[in-house]
Amino acid sequence: MERGVVYVATGEGCRQEAIRSAKTVKRHNPSIDIAIFTEMPEVDPVFDLTFLIEKPEFSAIDKVKNLWRTPFHKSIYIDADTIITGDLLPLFDLLDRVDFAGVHETARGFWYKEFQSEIPEAFGELNAGMMVFKATPAVIGLLKDWHGAYLETSKWLSRFGTDKWMLTNDQPAMRHLLYHRPEVKLWVLPTEYNALRHYGTYLWGKAIVVHGRGNIEAVAERMNRNPDLERGFFQGMGVIADFNRIPFRQVLETVLRVNACALLNVRDRMKNMVKRWFQKGQGKS
Repeated sequence: MERGVVYVATGEGCRQEAIRSAKTVKRHNPSIDIAIFTEMPEVDPVFDLTFLIEKPEFSAIDKVKNLWRTPFHKSIYIDADTIITGDLLPLFDLLDRVDFAGVHETARGFWYKEFQSEIPEAFGELNAGMMVFKATPAVIGLLKDWHGAYLETSKWLSRFGTDKWMLTNDQPAMRHLLYHRPEVKLWVLPTEYNALRHYGTYLWGKAIVVHGRGNIEAVAERMNRNPDLERGFFQGMGVIADFNRIPFRQVLETVLRVNACALLNVRDRMKNMVKRWFQKGQGKS
């Protein structure tokens, strides 16, 4: 098949998120086929194709192991915890010129740089929650090698934390593969194609793919309130735009929202300080 959107979703919770996301794809892009890889043989009619994962691990590893199986020549992979607010067709057009594209990761990979010291800091991570790729032999080979590269990075990932996200973080392995495969023609997309809720996003234009859990529909509405302005979105503070270019009412709302966020942060920090002092005092007694 020529082009389509791909989801990898195992577990009922993730699968329901994928259904919600896929419905927003169809709402704005009714001509695009959608495939899902999951452990269930039947999911929802919003998916045009369903592919079985026989031994799921119920983590990002399911994506790492199966994305190379895409049925499409041109694929847009999207994480389940997303909604789509506009046209995805330009991403397929881009694949007439490049082989692989994604939006840069906010953390860039700086936090583990000693373990990939051969890669320049200027070559940051791509966020693996939305990737666009063409099924060339080089790209399919890269995707097939993703799991092996992940097993290598997993040897040191645990040094940075023990939570499930850290231990299944697939992006350092993808960074390694992309840097060492110059035959894959790479492009970095504007952040509007993977607007992150939780880690800060710079926007200038409509956020097309909005990424994050919770009331993501409300987040998307706030992100896209002033689509013609340069602006930033930060969890808690919401959208921050140039005060000289937004109505006075929005200026006032922004000031109140930011100050409220700051006061809540101060309150929480003070509570934690008092708690630590109290616990320290009890230890001495």
